[in-house]
Amino acid sequence: FAFNKYCLFSGTLYIFAPQAIFFTIIAGPSMIEISVIICTYNPERIPMNRVLNGLKAQTISTDFWELIIVDNGSKVQIIDPEDISWHPRSKIVFEEKSGLVYARIKGIETAVGELIIFVDQDNELFPDFLETALKIKSEFPHVGAFGGSLIGDFEIAPPAHLTNYLEMIAIREIRENRWSDKYHWETTPAGAGMVIRAEIARNYVRNTKNNEVRLLFGRTGSSMMSSEDIDMAYTAIDMGYHCGLFKDLKLTHIIPKRRLTDEYMLNLVKYNNISSMLLDYVRFKICPAKIETDVKPTFAGKIRSFFKKPDFEHRVEMQRIAANHEFYRIIKAL
Repeated sequence: FAFNKYCLFSGTLYIFAPQAIFFTIIAGPSMIEISVIICTYNPERIPMNRVLNGLKAQTISTDFWELIIVDNGSKVQIIDPEDISWHPRSKIVFEEKSGLVYARIKGIETAVGELIIFVDQDNELFPDFLETALKIKSEFPHVGAFGGSLIGDFEIAPPAHLTNYLEMIAIREIRENRWSDKYHWETTPAGAGMVIRAEIARNYVRNTKNNEVRLLFGRTGSSMMSSEDIDMAYTAIDMGYHCGLFKDLKLTHIIPKRRLTDEYMLNLVKYNNISSMLLDYVRFKICPAKIETDVKPTFAGKIRSFFKKPDFEHRVEMQRIAANHEFYRIIKAL
């Protein structure tokens, strides 16, 4: 029995890739190889439909992957069950504790696949994403967490002065494969489309559930805290694996115009810096130099700002200083 690039012999699935020498045993008849996890909070209908349509279009059979949607306390119905009726191994689970880190933990604890893939509620996977992830898992056994290109689909064109900051909203083009066992961003996958071996993800859960600093990471309501994805990826390096980025792994990241404003980006700068400092603190016991500069504008400063608005780079620097102050406030309160 053959279909597309797949053949099933004696209950075992084999994949043949014509573009490369690739022959591997993927799974037995009842084995789920991949767990796709979507963490949701009040998702918008149109982007969510694109997310699900991207999954429905995957080239690998649904016999070999499950779909887990984590509802993290949404105030609206996140999805019509009919929208996922095409997938026989789909489920919606609920996490009452507010925050992306809790939703990720819930998804990991629910998953049964050997490979976990995180798909955000605004990520539309390329049709061969799951197939490519399996290929990378097989061909690069030393890589424990990896990602790929995050291609922006913008509601409006990004303003020119924000183009250098687009990586903060998970826009990233990977032109060549690279991996490393070093703790640095150049080979670290973002949370959007992150692929991670289940053993690593479960170790991350064990390290995080009772750690008061790690539980601060990740989006929560209006808070734009992050770094839970980096912390998870770094767990691969803790365990002797590499992190990597691969050019053939691609998704479309749907970006609404509200995420392309100065205020949104400045807020993101602040929270990204706080999160990065906390990550260094909890992992490497590193604290940044304390900045004593007061970021509150003086009366004279307010007058100057009224007549001449500070340029964007100056406002970015003020947010970094504010992040430094907030980091020390958090540490003191722990």
